[in-house]
Amino acid sequence: AFEAPAADGKTWYAIRCFPQAEGLSVYFRDITAQRRVEEALRKSEMLVQMAGQIARMGGWSIDIGQDRVVWSNEVCAIYERPPGTSPNFEEAMAHCAPEFQDRVVDLIVNCGRDGVSFDEELEVVTSSGKRLWVRSTAKAERNAAGQVVRIVGALQDISERKRTEDQLRQSQKLEAVGQLTGGVAHDFNNLLTVIIGNTETLAGALSTDDRLRRMAEMARVAAERGASLTHRLLAFARQQALEPKAVDVASLIAGMGGLLRTSLGEAIHIEVGRTDGLWAAFVDAPQLEAALLNLAINARDAMPDGGTLRFEMKN
Repeated sequence: AFEAPAADGKTWYAIRCFPQAEGLSVYFRDITAQRRVEEALRKSEMLVQMAGQIARMGGWSIDIGQDRVVWSNEVCAIYERPPGTSPNFEEAMAHCAPEFQDRVVDLIVNCGRDGVSFDEELEVVTSSGKRLWVRSTAKAERNAAGQVVRIVGALQDISERKRTEDQLRQSQKLEAVGQLTGGVAHDFNNLLTVIIGNTETLAGALSTDDRLRRMAEMARVAAERGASLTHRLLAFARQQALEPKAVDVASLIAGMGGLLRTSLGEAIHIEVGRTDGLWAAFVDAPQLEAALLNLAINARDAMPDGGTLRFEMKN
């Protein structure tokens, strides 16, 4: 017995041959419709498999009374197990992160006993120890008597979605911090404007008293440094337009000396190196200061026992 296409290549026959005394008896049965159904089913299964691979989603099942969990190949891939793996219940539960195991056991017990469906997000651990977030859904299958005989479910890797949600939440937090920072910096800048104006007036009025004039000048310089800080805060809050211009980077870093020493502490030794004929950089100075300060603080955190931080400037 065998199957073969007709000469047109479109019609299929099942052929059975029986030996007779004077030759063969051959019977032909048209199975074209069956072949078309099988081909359509094969294509459908391929599409389902491709969809599962793209969505990182597969199926699983547990027959009530049997200590065996059936995984689809995609579930095996999620857990980094060989295709066709069919673990017992204890082995399957070992892939749940410890803090979720009791919850998952309760869900499966309730589904198998009372037919309660579930849809849960939890963390699992792959064979290599990698943690993933998955969405696990399940429902009960019943026999004619209404008894639960099987639990069938789906498992989807949602780690990428979780990362995106975390990034969105972080972005929203930063936006809120930026709005608060912008409001405070704006008000503080108004106060500093008053202070700077008054200290300039005092310095002029105290020209005959060197000591008081120097004190007024020191107050003015401190207020101007505070104004520079508010400029950085406003830039962070995205409420201050960038103002790129030609900047002498060496002078900018030299002017940050006091701020760097205060931020880094005595355990960090600061060195500055530069080449002759250093070109100017077209940049927003407060933004460059903020970037350099962030890098310096990261370097300090990487040297808890102290060390040397060197700024090198070259064309």
